[in-house]
Amino acid sequence: MIRIVKDAYIIDMNATDKIPIKLPMVPSSGTYKETEEHTESGVLRTIEFGCRLRNRVPRLDKNLAVIIDFADGRRIFFGTTDLPVHLKTEIESLIKISCKYKTIGD
Repeated sequence: MIRIVKDAYIIDMNATDKIPIKLPMVPSSGTYKETEEHTESGVLRTIEFGCRLRNRVPRLDKNLAVIIDFADGRRIFFGTTDLPVHLKTEIESLIKISCKYKTIGD
């Protein structure tokens, strides 16, 4: 199944308001990959997300949670206060952000 990233939002986990900020994504630039690996400690889940932005937005360098909306109506939320998402930012003609987020559980 192809999962097309429609929109992405970030939430500053250290802010008191926790209001999602919509990222100004370049259309069709979002990528999403999720893998699960069974280990002795539980299931290791790895999420890789990236996209290109038309312009820089505040708080990209903060401890974040990320919300991704897909074209099929599904929504993914990852990142917590204890285990936040940290974005890698590359500046070229456009701004490229990416992250690799890992959790372990049942």
